[in-house]
Amino acid sequence: MTEPTPVFIRAVPWVAQRAANARRLKLMTGGRIVWDTTHSGYENFIYALRYARHGDAIHLEDDIVLTGGWRGKVQAVIADHSAEMIQFYSRRGDDLTVGSRYQPGRGFLWAVCFYVPARLAEPLLAYVDGWDGRAADPTGLDVAVGAFLADRHERYWLSVPSLVQHCAWPSVIRPGRSTRRQSATFQRD
Repeated sequence: MTEPTPVFIRAVPWVAQRAANARRLKLMTGGRIVWDTTHSGYENFIYALRYARHGDAIHLEDDIVLTGGWRGKVQAVIADHSAEMIQFYSRRGDDLTVGSRYQPGRGFLWAVCFYVPARLAEPLLAYVDGWDGRAADPTGLDVAVGAFLADRHERYWLSVPSLVQHCAWPSVIRPGRSTRRQSATFQRD
């Protein structure tokens, strides 16, 4: 049996609810918490990519709930799409009618829970670290990932149903953002 894909949980220590949830996610996934020490979600993402730079990795945010049997479900999808970027969370209208599908790279959104294959780990790190769109969108790490995929003419696999749910908590990186950012396809079990 192969080793489970490493998990990196991007987390903020200054919000008690998120820090507690990150610790819970660590226990549930066996992952590593990458604490935000600079108050920059984008920089924290770069730190997580540095930790994972030589292999496959699943990246999680600290404000999520996992579906039951999460590890087995994500590993099953990865087994079928191990060389591709995989998005495990979505709020797209087609999710309910179309289901899992390939999406154009430029459309990558919501860096809530996604998989990066080893072949893309180093190139993704180099790209987002030097992304020229960062000045205009300093919190847009998902936009940077989409730009990376588009520049490489890559698509990604969108896995439906969503295997994580976004908690209805205030955004740390963009105050004032709606707390209603939940997936319609998430199933707790």
